[in-house]
Amino acid sequence: MTDSDVFVSPDSEFISDYDSYKNYTHIKSLLYEGLDYNEHKTKVFAWYGVPQDMLDGEQRPAVILINEQGKQASQYWVNKWNEKGYIAIAINLEGQLPDNSSSIFQGPKRDVFFTDINQDMNNQWITHAVANTILANSLPRSFPEVNKEHIGLAGISWGGVIANIVAGEANIDVLMLPSTNYIMYVKNHESNPIKLLKI
Repeated sequence: MTDSDVFVSPDSEFISDYDSYKNYTHIKSLLYEGLDYNEHKTKVFAWYGVPQDMLDGEQRPAVILINEQGKQASQYWVNKWNEKGYIAIAINLEGQLPDNSSSIFQGPKRDVFFTDINQDMNNQWITHAVANTILANSLPRSFPEVNKEHIGLAGISWGGVIANIVAGEANIDVLMLPSTNYIMYVKNHESNPIKLLKI
């Protein structure tokens, strides 16, 4: 997959390999195709949950959850959004798996502070983190239960940085919740400037 493909829903599969690590019965694990790394395919691990009170044929808004550096995708975070009525997907951006091993399909890891800046841009961690977050935004658009017009981003720490980049660069409408005391609604249209709402 190349950077031109990130706005298309990636190939994905729900898996049961890590069911023993699940803390909530309604949350599923999945792998989706990420940006190629050193000309090799990569896959991104994620937890995916839907509200338990959803009805057949119903659609709900969704939120993409981006954790802080080096941390595992959070099932707890997914569940908290599910309890509020949202579909949620939490993603790992450094190749981690729930058993703390590394995927054979992993891309680059974040090494301190942009120490990979002299590498080809397509092999830098920040490029992959941004691209794989955009792919995580594209992924649920292929799921029938997701309201495609209402998909947001929430990020903690480095996840907040990535959410800011995605919201600024991607031609998508998002509700973005970085790890500050602001909600930022971004609509990429000249007639609709960024609006900041204090919470």
